[in-house]
Amino acid sequence: MTRAKSRYILDGIVPILQTPFEEDGTLDTASLRRLVDHVIQAGAVGVICPAVASEVHKLSPDERRAMLEIVLDQAQERVPVFVGVSAGSAEESLALSRHARARGVSGILAQAPEGIAAGLVGRVLELERGLG
Repeated sequence: MTRAKSRYILDGIVPILQTPFEEDGTLDTASLRRLVDHVIQAGAVGVICPAVASEVHKLSPDERRAMLEIVLDQAQERVPVFVGVSAGSAEESLALSRHARARGVSGILAQAPEGIAAGLVGRVLELERGLG
């Protein structure tokens, strides 16, 4: 089945949101909400979360999903939200991608897991098929 792909013309800044943490290392949700409002009010034309600049390696898959939910809720469709789904395995990336798609993100960013460069094209096709 062929799906029409949306094209976004982003003319401006699309920042990767930093991840605010509480002193105990948990996600600081109030600060995250303020950050979303701040970058939109400052003129961002979209946001990306989480990604490398978000210290994504410190977040569990559940925390990554929670972060996305908060950002989508706070953005209120004022700007497109793109989500980073890079992970240590294709399966985890696929699970994060499915969650993001179900929530209506504007797009995903993914880096191939280490060690699969030889089969990269096949993995990309697998990821796309998995998203249906």
